[in-house]
Amino acid sequence: MRIPTFLFLFFCYWGWAQDPARELPEIVITATRLSDSTASAPLSVIVVEPRDLARTGYADISPAVNAVPGVLMQSGSLNTSRISVRGIGARTPFGTNRIRAFYGPIPLTSGDGETTIEDLDIESLGQIEFVRGPRANVYGAGLGGAILISPAIPGNAVRSEVSTTHGSYGLQKGTYAVSARNIGISYHHLSSDGWRQNSGYRREGTTITTQLAAGKNGRILALGNFTSVKAFIPSSLNAQTFDNDPRSAAPTWLAAKGFEQYRSWMAGAAYQRDSGKIRPALSVFVSGKNAYEPRPFDILDQQSIAWGARGEIQSKLGDNKHDWRVRIGAEYFGDRLDQVNFENLYAQNNGNGSLQGSEIASSVQARSMINGFAQATATFGSWNLQAGFNVNASRFVNVSDNARINFSPVWSPEAALSRKISPGMVYVSVGKGFSMPSVQESLDAARNFNKILVPETGINYEAGTKLNLFGRRLRIETAFFWMDVRNLLVARRIADDQYVGINAGRTSHRGLEFFTQYEPHPAGHIQFSAFVSGSAGRFEFSEFVDQKVDYSGNRLTGVPSSKFAAGLNVNHLSGLYAAADVLYVDRVPANDANTVYADSYRTFHARLGWSKSIFEGLTFDFAAGMSNLGNEKYAAMVQVNALAAPGQQPRYFYPGMPAQIYTHLRIVYLISK
Repeated sequence: MRIPTFLFLFFCYWGWAQDPARELPEIVITATRLSDSTASAPLSVIVVEPRDLARTGYADISPAVNAVPGVLMQSGSLNTSRISVRGIGARTPFGTNRIRAFYGPIPLTSGDGETTIEDLDIESLGQIEFVRGPRANVYGAGLGGAILISPAIPGNAVRSEVSTTHGSYGLQKGTYAVSARNIGISYHHLSSDGWRQNSGYRREGTTITTQLAAGKNGRILALGNFTSVKAFIPSSLNAQTFDNDPRSAAPTWLAAKGFEQYRSWMAGAAYQRDSGKIRPALSVFVSGKNAYEPRPFDILDQQSIAWGARGEIQSKLGDNKHDWRVRIGAEYFGDRLDQVNFENLYAQNNGNGSLQGSEIASSVQARSMINGFAQATATFGSWNLQAGFNVNASRFVNVSDNARINFSPVWSPEAALSRKISPGMVYVSVGKGFSMPSVQESLDAARNFNKILVPETGINYEAGTKLNLFGRRLRIETAFFWMDVRNLLVARRIADDQYVGINAGRTSHRGLEFFTQYEPHPAGHIQFSAFVSGSAGRFEFSEFVDQKVDYSGNRLTGVPSSKFAAGLNVNHLSGLYAAADVLYVDRVPANDANTVYADSYRTFHARLGWSKSIFEGLTFDFAAGMSNLGNEKYAAMVQVNALAAPGQQPRYFYPGMPAQIYTHLRIVYLISK
């Protein structure tokens, strides 16, 4: 914690000493089109730009995500991760939920709230917006907020691009992209032997993007993506093995040679009018996934398909003195999940890994959701008032026996009041959010719907500042929040792959977040920029009794009390550049009883490169970097409330990757403008 504090004070002191000649650019956001930049939006939103994604290589997105205050991405491997925002989603057994995510017009979140962003190729992304807390009512009012990922939009120029990355543990990545006349096609492949047993990874994907003019003031965005993945699973380790042999895989996963293999695809199109008093927008999408996952306890075969549409209208009212805007719309989402579980006879397969046996169970579940939303803003001089609501109606149907749950409509209002001040703005806000139960949480022990289950809900109170100082060269954002979550959804594990959901109490989420970015006037031929971000808070069970054990007052499982990140960029006019980053994560409680913790850790990353235009139209960029410079031994992900097999210790810890090096080469050829 001392390192980020020192850097923060140093950057502030430097800002006073520099000549005010350079400004940080405004970053346009889409989280609320009623506000067009991070500086003027009365909510907690941080934008990760392409240059941020490149700081620690192009294979793993988690370092860029963990630089966002209040957001933690635990990454057990390239295919196993969990994102939590202000403690929301931290107790999810596997994966990410309670946070809605979109890739352009296409939802990345399934009907029961599961989200996957790590399959997207980093080099094909534009920017990523992290809206923290339940203020994104136009995107579903999720308790954790929303993640809005913009694809890289091709321009009118004709250009081609190739890049290649090589690194430790057999890391290889290649990306090939061409674009012309507003149409772009990119292909990537990523492979790694893995540093642990049974941790090989292979992924390839293709993305097609186009943006075309539609009439005088409109545009159409169309997007398609196909991804194929095969990833072996080393799983988590108990404390003794984690300390003494972190490279090993869990014994049963190693014997079964467990893996997940899937093919996923998505396609969507969106129309939007960008000017005029009335601005309609419409989008449609469809996506699908076929997955096969042999685990030691069974083999899971899944097929899913999702579809949906979204429409909205913006209207600008008022006059030059009073700016009034209204946004109203609705969204429909539907999906269907077919699932079959088979025996895994790996113990009878002479050491050759998994072998499919007889069918154990099967289920077909269909889910549908309708969101209605409205948002209005009114500006009176230096004051701005924003208010809105989201109403959600969801239904789960068990297709095999036509059993269903029709959840009562959930209303989620929000309001924010902000005032412009000479160096920026201050704001206060209140917003309600909710989370639906997942597929597993919605079932009881007999795999029937638990009809007394209700969504968990929370109200978030927030006050913040957004300042631009010293000629807009220093940006400082702070946010104080307090959220109370009721009807806490708890996934109680009753078997290797079976959970039951219960509403079991309340949690309290209180904290402070800050982000500061500094970019001074160039000193001769050198330009540098720096950032410091952090969050600290108290996350606890305010009321929680499970199986007659009272956990009230305990720290919330899977959530560190504090997290800090800092980074420095240095660029020389010759084309040489360097970057360095540090991340600190406080210790993390691994179980509800708070008897087991993952230790705190610090990781350092560094990158040195050279970018040069060899001749007109041809740009060459070469970089070499190292991740985890100090070879820190740490748990990159925690398996919350892990159960122990008879005679064994519970496996709480996913070991973090040791020190690794990589090189990256990128060549861009601009054929014509």
